[in-house]
Amino acid sequence: MKPKITLLSILIVFLWSCMPTNLFIKLTSEEQIYLGKVMAQPLTFIVDVKDSELKWVLAQSFIAKYSSMKIETITNYLLETYNPYQTRFGYKVIRTPLEEGDEFCISCLYDNPFSKNDAYQNAHILAYYLVTNEITIRLISR
Repeated sequence: MKPKITLLSILIVFLWSCMPTNLFIKLTSEEQIYLGKVMAQPLTFIVDVKDSELKWVLAQSFIAKYSSMKIETITNYLLETYNPYQTRFGYKVIRTPLEEGDEFCISCLYDNPFSKNDAYQNAHILAYYLVTNEITIRLISR
């Protein structure tokens, strides 16, 4: 009987460690409205050329502050963290020059399949932040 309890305990601890960090956060009505706007923000969007450099710096700043992984690559067109592991999140931002402006493409990287929804939300939070300069830090999973 004791080996079964030990095995069950190990399984519970393992599954708990894989759970997303913000699974049990209760959102205020303002945060629910904000999150609705955030999730409606496309992950690929065009930025006016005159604002592109500022948005690129904001993306770097956001990732440096809120990503659980350090930045590995910064060029004029690619911003990428090291690959995440366990329940950590990384980011990849690609900037592509176009005639009408610079296209930004945002993705949040994850290693844990239980973290997929949190990574998707993080990517939308970064995209929304770059477009509007609005952020609710408490909703970012790290």
